[in-house]
Amino acid sequence: MQSSLLNSNLGLRILRTVFVPGVSLLASGALARGQETPPPPVYSAVAENQIFESGPKIIYFDIVNVGRKTITAYMAGLYCVASDGVEHYIGGGGQDMIDASDPFPGSIEAKKPADVFGWIEPQSRKRIGHNIFGCPEDPAIRARVVIEMVLFDDGSGEGVELLQHQMLETRKARSRELQRWIGRVSELRQTADLSTAARRLYQDLVAANHESEQDPDAAASNDFKTASLTRRQLQNLTVELLEYAKTHKSLDEVPYMLWRIKDLEKRAEHVKRGAATNE
Repeated sequence: MQSSLLNSNLGLRILRTVFVPGVSLLASGALARGQETPPPPVYSAVAENQIFESGPKIIYFDIVNVGRKTITAYMAGLYCVASDGVEHYIGGGGQDMIDASDPFPGSIEAKKPADVFGWIEPQSRKRIGHNIFGCPEDPAIRARVVIEMVLFDDGSGEGVELLQHQMLETRKARSRELQRWIGRVSELRQTADLSTAARRLYQDLVAANHESEQDPDAAASNDFKTASLTRRQLQNLTVELLEYAKTHKSLDEVPYMLWRIKDLEKRAEHVKRGAATNE
């Protein structure tokens, strides 16, 4: 499964590392947490084949799913050793892949190995890279990662409960916004006047963003940011549809855009299930 622009990629990394809905790889951030008690264990995933490249300051590793459920998100703790010879915890990074997109049939992406994109199925692996920044006594000479949390496709998880909660809350916010609009998007597949229907949807999305921005307190919340970004991504899709509508009356004449809508419908259901909510 391939991540696309309407990807979630959700959650908040202890108020510092933001999971941005709409991108495939989520932000890696630095968060000093000190020498506290080790996080709860993650049984279903391990980080293997770790290679640190000191030049670009990137650590590469395989996330291996050794459990029985499909992994749709992870958070990894990042550690470095610099010239002082002491290992330091420098923060964490991760990715939420819950609404990763399948490649368009017949595309170049569809011919790439399955482990490059999307979910991590049981007994499979995915190659990941994270930047190593903020190492005390820089430069880092060694680095390693520890999987701190994973979420599965049904919204259950393992590892640090706070990280699970934060990511699930962001998934819920995205799911609520997708469910609010997905019916309107689906109608575009059947409409006899694509241009008019897409323009109305675009105008309503813009109006919803404008209305939500009138409350400064709400605008500062993570739920607002998630919902706003979701709407703007839907706006971008609608703009593409309007371009096609200049020369096509319906999506039956545009297989790629028809697939985009069907793919979004499927991913909206994935987010809903992955948020463990009936909303």
